[in-house]
Amino acid sequence: MSEKILAQGKPVDRKSVLLRFLAVPAVLLAIVVLYYALDINGSRHISTYMPSTAYTEGKVMTYDLAFSRYLVSALLFDTSAASIYMSVVLYLGLAALAWGVFQLLKYRSMAITVTEDRIFGVTAFGKQVDLPVSAVISVSSAGKGDLLLMTPGGKVLFGGFQNRDELFHAISGLLTARQK
Repeated sequence: MSEKILAQGKPVDRKSVLLRFLAVPAVLLAIVVLYYALDINGSRHISTYMPSTAYTEGKVMTYDLAFSRYLVSALLFDTSAASIYMSVVLYLGLAALAWGVFQLLKYRSMAITVTEDRIFGVTAFGKQVDLPVSAVISVSSAGKGDLLLMTPGGKVLFGGFQNRDELFHAISGLLTARQK
């Protein structure tokens, strides 16, 4: 038996999602790198934390500090006021980057199809869902491009769709028709 498809989710443009989730962290991290690379306000210059050579009593000593050690030593233990602000900017940027990567992984494979009898698709992190319309209690919009379906088993979130309103009206129409 063939089911009539009432609506099918159209994912948002992945380039815009990438830009939206990763632009803020990129800007914050660029500010920190430029601040230290250009030696603004007399901060420690980034080259003081890179591999260097020193001469002591006729012996050559090499100091090898990696960029990761620079981030820890300069941004955590340098207590000048400017450095503290840059530390906050850096770690906010890293937190925003982690959040952006999490969101990209979450929304990368979402899909939804609404038929006369069922709603099926792929939710966050690739979880496949196949719900009969009779199992759906309610539908609501849960954010930009997101739909939240309430079922007896819990909540099901489908997200990242251009045509969220079309999907919402198709599902709410099925729920309304079921009540009559």
